[in-house]
Amino acid sequence: MGYVTVTAVFQQLDDETLAGLLDPLPVLGCQIEDAGTGVLVTVYLDERHRASLDAVGDVLAAAGGEGIEAGSLEDRDWLAGYRAGTRPFPVGRLWWLEPHPDTPAPVPPGRIRLAIEPRSAFGSGSHESTQVLLLALEEGRLDDLCVLDAGTGSGILALAANAQGAKPVVGFDIDPDALFVAAHTVKAQDWQARILLFAGTLDALDAHFDLILCNMLWSQMEPLIQGLAEHLSAPGTLLLSGLLEADDVAATHACEGAGLTVTGRRRLGEWLALEAQRG
Repeated sequence: MGYVTVTAVFQQLDDETLAGLLDPLPVLGCQIEDAGTGVLVTVYLDERHRASLDAVGDVLAAAGGEGIEAGSLEDRDWLAGYRAGTRPFPVGRLWWLEPHPDTPAPVPPGRIRLAIEPRSAFGSGSHESTQVLLLALEEGRLDDLCVLDAGTGSGILALAANAQGAKPVVGFDIDPDALFVAAHTVKAQDWQARILLFAGTLDALDAHFDLILCNMLWSQMEPLIQGLAEHLSAPGTLLLSGLLEADDVAATHACEGAGLTVTGRRRLGEWLALEAQRG
């Protein structure tokens, strides 16, 4: 799927006013560049919102834009160059992260390959907030534990849990594109990975889990803590990552307020993971 654009040249631009005028429209973003005698503004929309091009053009004209033109932009794979330069790498004592599922390198003895091609969804394994949870998952088998991966992204944590014996494993994300990447990633493994994936929110679930994984920024995670706790079995474990040291107190209080006990902390670089228990 591609994108459509509207461009205009401004001699004088009040970008805050322009942002306010564009806010009601389905705009993905706005780029402002030096155009010599003025500034060139490019507004981006999803191809699905092509019908809004005229409305965007009217807004730009009302704000003083001249030479308004509509255009299009192909849906480019922006990570292709990055992927070409990536190499497999180990995480902890168990994992082997393979960024090239179609041409995999040999797996060192005693390691489990996770084939994760870097795509738009978060979770290639290179980020320390992901690695700290991979380190936690390698500590023991998760045979027949029911696992939830909240905000699954690429699906890497759900796959790691499944590789350690967890079943069923459920992963969800509010971003449908992330679920497309996750489904592709599940099929790329060299074992028969079994992950149940859905695009939606925690409210869609009516089940309890022995282990819940959540790797996201605290601002995104905070509203979910109560709901995650309510979906945790007793006994059960909640592993939270994507936290900074400054988030520790707030995250701990949120867990305690949801009826959980924080039983451990892990740090990797500047990132912090909390372990919380129910029952």
